[in-house]
Amino acid sequence: LNYLQFFTNPTADFTMNPNPTTMFDPTVRFYDQSNINITNWNWDFGGLMQSSSQNPFYTFPVDTGNYIVSLTVTDINGCQNTDQVDVWIYTLPDVIAGEDLEVCAETAVTLNGAGADSFIWTGGVINGIPFIPVVGLHTFIVSGTDVNGCVQTDTIDVIVNPNPVINAGVDQSNCDGALVVLNATGSGVISWDN
Repeated sequence: LNYLQFFTNPTADFTMNPNPTTMFDPTVRFYDQSNINITNWNWDFGGLMQSSSQNPFYTFPVDTGNYIVSLTVTDINGCQNTDQVDVWIYTLPDVIAGEDLEVCAETAVTLNGAGADSFIWTGGVINGIPFIPVVGLHTFIVSGTDVNGCVQTDTIDVIVNPNPVINAGVDQSNCDGALVVLNATGSGVISWDN
């Protein structure tokens, strides 16, 4: 008695990290996510290189572009299946935090990141919303993310100087036409306005 035995094809699947990938870090680790009983892995990295490792890494050329990565798996029954993904290599956004600032105490400061699509600042700062920093040197870092999910950072220093301490002297009462001498003390240049 002869009989035929049919097997289900394995499921080929994989993930990669980092994703997205940039030209400044083009080395990608690939992780096999195929179903059980796989005995053979055949990776193709856009026709540039092949690998038979289960979880290989590959360094793409330092050029932006699209590379098709495929994984063909073979199970214990000799059945095969293939999965493929487009791997895009992007440039990083040119994120700009702005020029360093120096302000006096109690002065509102507004930080605006540029060069990306969304921004997250350290120190609780919200892009484009004024805030009043305390006296001292503050370094704020902005992370900008572009439409591809690529992230770049930049920093800005904000120096907040204390306001000068001024004493206008004691109150005085004088007769009309009498000479009044005002004697103010404090730091910096003192000028009077009547």
